[in-house]
Amino acid sequence: MRTGSVNAREFNRKFMLQKPAGEEDRGGHVDLTDDGNWMNLGEYWLKLYSQQSREFYRSQQGQSETTHVADVKYSNVTAALNPSMRWNDGQRTLRIMAAFDPDDNREVIQMRLIQQT
Repeated sequence: MRTGSVNAREFNRKFMLQKPAGEEDRGGHVDLTDDGNWMNLGEYWLKLYSQQSREFYRSQQGQSETTHVADVKYSNVTAALNPSMRWNDGQRTLRIMAAFDPDDNREVIQMRLIQQT
């Protein structure tokens, strides 16, 4: 559990938050493998943690594919994060699997992520 205020220096990875925004095909699906089908919502600073092997092994029971855990400062936008969204820093893409306020104090949103690229 967190105590005290958020330390801004810990948020040291800049990522673009994106949501699907492409044209649907005849079946009503959007090709999310095409980067042109994503809309940028803004840049945010994340505190990013790679899952260590022991944590990854333990997490296999619940979220076997989680590769990263990240925190982002709470805002109206980040409070609405959901699994349809992703983070992109130009070199890698992290898909949001879950997002929640761990302490219910509106300071930080914590996420479970899967690295796609």
